Amino acid sequence: MGGTTGGPKDLPNAQTPVETTTVGHDDREPGLPGRGGTDGFGGFGQSFLTQGVGHGQANQPDDVFRASGFLAENGLLPVPTRDADEGFLRGIENGQKRLNDLAGGGLQIDGIAKPWGPTEVLSQRAVSSGKMKPPRPDTETETETISITQSSIPHGVQIKPASPPPPTAAPTWPVNDGRNQTFNDLLAHTKRIEGGYANRPKSADRGGPTMKGVSQKTLDGIRAKYPQWKLPKDTKNLTDEQIDGIYRHDYFDLPKLDKMAAIPGMDIRLLRHVYDAGVQHSPVRAGRWLQQALDKHLGTDLRSHDKSGATYYDGNIGSQTRSALAEAIKRGKLKDVNNEIARTREAFMRRLPRFTGNPGWIPRAKSFYIP
Repeated sequence: MGGTTGGPKDLPNAQTPVETTTVGHDDREPGLPGRGGTDGFGGFGQSFLTQGVGHGQANQPDDVFRASGFLAENGLLPVPTRDADEGFLRGIENGQKRLNDLAGGGLQIDGIAKPWGPTEVLSQRAVSSGKMKPPRPDTETETETISITQSSIPHGVQIKPASPPPPTAAPTWPVNDGRNQTFNDLLAHTKRIEGGYANRPKSADRGGPTMKGVSQKTLDGIRAKYPQWKLPKDTKNLTDEQIDGIYRHDYFDLPKLDKMAAIPGMDIRLLRHVYDAGVQHSPVRAGRWLQQALDKHLGTDLRSHDKSGATYYDGNIGSQTRSALAEAIKRGKLKDVNNEIARTREAFMRRLPRFTGNPGWIPRAKSFYIP
């Protein structure tokens, strides 16, 4: 198993003295000291994961199978599995609790395991010291032979080469290829604001549990609209790749922010603002605020007309809106347009019934003002 943020405190190293026990008692060393094993540090000299497993991780089937084999052999799962379901996620957390008890504390219990992280380091030490069992040989799917002499394998550990894992299926969801630097900038900026996983009371957030800005309500809508993407039911199980794909498809490509970014002289600060407003309030609403601000500061009329003749802002950043943006750049009005959106956004927030339970809303809007 791998690790995640945080790790064991004051792990003993090769120079740390270890208290010995008296004859007739358990003669194994206390804690999980970093010595012995095949690498001299209590481990086996390699990671047994290719990517992270657990909450919000890649959860490749072979990695899940290896980790669950370890958990099952130690009574933390009924049987090994290739599915990162709720039982597997709870198994990781219970495994971390077991390791925490053995190590004397310090390991963060977050249900995430990564290659060479503190959870995997402690797992390998627990096996090499005989305090936990390794996976059964038939649950091993390693692609390389592990070079371990028989004399160095503790407590009956059996390591054997196995056949290569089957090829991983291509993702069924949109994938951000990382080539669009503008999107990478917008995504990183908003992710810093959104943070990680949150599950606040409905009085503060009607969207339900949220993972890095993607709420349960949003995820339910996306799953209904794009069933072929085969996204998990719960936001807690979304991977970074899936979250990035959602942001790229629904909040950058569909609102045509790529075309907005291509306008000569476009200010990245306005792009960040429109993108972030779209993430928080919906891309259509952000587009409407942009159109209203352009009309106010340029004297244009970007409203659409319905069949009855009534006018409205459609929020579509189409050719007319982009032409108005180009004019705003030419006339030096982008700052005015941007700050008008911020004022409109702030006023909108103050009208919402959940405003008092969200003290971070106004600072978020104000952070996009251009001085």
